[in-house]
Amino acid sequence: MSLNGYLLETERSVELFLRMATEQPVLAEQLYSITEDDLVKQGRYQECGPFLRPKQDYDQARARYRLTKKQEKSLPAGKRSPPKTATLFFYRDVIRLVALLVQNDRLEDARWVREHALKVIDNDRFQGLLEEAMRGKFPQISPHEEF
Repeated sequence: MSLNGYLLETERSVELFLRMATEQPVLAEQLYSITEDDLVKQGRYQECGPFLRPKQDYDQARARYRLTKKQEKSLPAGKRSPPKTATLFFYRDVIRLVALLVQNDRLEDARWVREHALKVIDNDRFQGLLEEAMRGKFPQISPHEEF
């Protein structure tokens, strides 16, 4: 859920968040995670910089991946099984974090995240996505990809 989901306009969401970042930074810190999508969609990468916490953000992505992966393994196989999303969301979270760090000239942090993420999943697809992110790009991942 993004702040945009409440305000219905990306531009208004971003403007409100940026005003909060100046006037109420503690509140902005709490709302950043639900505003990040809107900031990225508008190319406001520099505005994300103060809210990026590489190790904490990576640890959260890894913990979510492990928990979701464990839940997926416990589900019965079959037509009624929900789609498996652990890998998709891990890719998305890590790639966005790396690209935002690069966009904010935090290459050492981006390399750290990349290195640690590849210890969790290391395949050609993820390596390619991470290489794009290391160039400051935000590669799209289809939710229909097989993981």
